[in-house]
Amino acid sequence: MRLYYKLVQSLLKNKLDAPVGVSGPDKKDSRDFHIGWFGFGKQYEPKHKRHIIKTLSTKDQRGRNTCTFESSVCGKEVDEGIALSVRSVVAWAKQRGYIKGDGFSSLKNSQLALQKFGAARADLVDDSFRSWQYYSSPRVLTEAVKRSAEEHKTKSFWKVDTLSEVYELLDNNRTVQIAEYWYTGYNQNSGFRFPWIQSYRKGYRVGAHAEQVVGYDRDYHGHDVIIKQNSFGENWADNGLFYIKIEDFIKELRIFRGMTNLDVPKDVGKFIRDYTGEDVKVEGTAPVYRIECGKKRHYVDIEAFHRENSGNGIYFVGEDLLNMVPVGEPIT
Repeated sequence: MRLYYKLVQSLLKNKLDAPVGVSGPDKKDSRDFHIGWFGFGKQYEPKHKRHIIKTLSTKDQRGRNTCTFESSVCGKEVDEGIALSVRSVVAWAKQRGYIKGDGFSSLKNSQLALQKFGAARADLVDDSFRSWQYYSSPRVLTEAVKRSAEEHKTKSFWKVDTLSEVYELLDNNRTVQIAEYWYTGYNQNSGFRFPWIQSYRKGYRVGAHAEQVVGYDRDYHGHDVIIKQNSFGENWADNGLFYIKIEDFIKELRIFRGMTNLDVPKDVGKFIRDYTGEDVKVEGTAPVYRIECGKKRHYVDIEAFHRENSGNGIYFVGEDLLNMVPVGEPIT
């Protein structure tokens, strides 16, 4: 029975419109940066009835299992305002062991590749696909490609855990990388059709798949939906877009969680992670700050400090890092 089940799964996978490519949910890690530390998502209500971020291109895996890199580069293009090469990131990631098989990876590894290597301008790279060996070959990483990728690195990437955080990021023109378990019922050759709303867990599960969240609609054919851009090409679904009901999106967010880029240096991210909710100061100086919502808030006087400090004391920190933390409203 087990061999029969595996055979059926294999046959179903081969019938996909395009392959999946997520190796599984990322393991929880206490070192991760969370967007909530910046105050995103706290009792947040979306500002629009319908809001969608225009991406620079509709990605197409073209038979590869590279959805994690297609989706992460899609988000990076929005940040940079130019078309970027997925192939340049894939070639570097394969060389560093971030990829298994012909593209399988995790959301975190695809973001790490953008942080450590970046993505080259699309016009510098031949994106044609002859074979996986050709496409992922490190020969594509010329000096010009490496220099271009260096100019388009991600400073830091942050975990997204809640629907409110997703809404607020979208309203701030930030896309969110997400993954979900993929079922045969989501494929057009299995009957997926207009209005392109996913039916949760329809058909057989064939793996996990990554996409980019680009918007929301509070009344799409009578449903409150999240809008996602896929990487199966512009001829798939609604010019590459499809829709998922809020209650179903929350389920997949709980399993995989999301990722987003922020223009915050990694060292500053670590500082915010370590000291959120704490009072800090530079030794030998007078000002005391509360680190809160990704900012430093200055106590205006000793009375304000005694009112707000919970008795945890004050941490002495480095001046250079504290100076790089954005300034928030003073504590009076």
